[in-house]
Amino acid sequence: MLVPLIALILPLVKVFPLVYRWRVRSRIYRWYADLKRIEVRLDKGEAGSELVEAIQLLEGDVKQVETPLPYTDELYHLRNHINLVKARINEQVATT
Repeated sequence: MLVPLIALILPLVKVFPLVYRWRVRSRIYRWYADLKRIEVRLDKGEAGSELVEAIQLLEGDVKQVETPLPYTDELYHLRNHINLVKARINEQVATT
């Protein structure tokens, strides 16, 4: 009875870290999708005040998230990318 139980548990033990990593990264990548939508709106020349509000909402959501230590680098990359888009929005607002 122990052998079938081990045969069932072993694949689960191997799959769990992959599922966990996918779950953590999926939250971060979801915000990247939101950031991309904001950037597309920026490229289309949408009003700066709406984009400022959208990027601030995104930035607020990202600041509130807690990620495990091994994934903080991905979160910091996202924050840097948000800052890049935010700087582009601020340039657009300043020129209009």
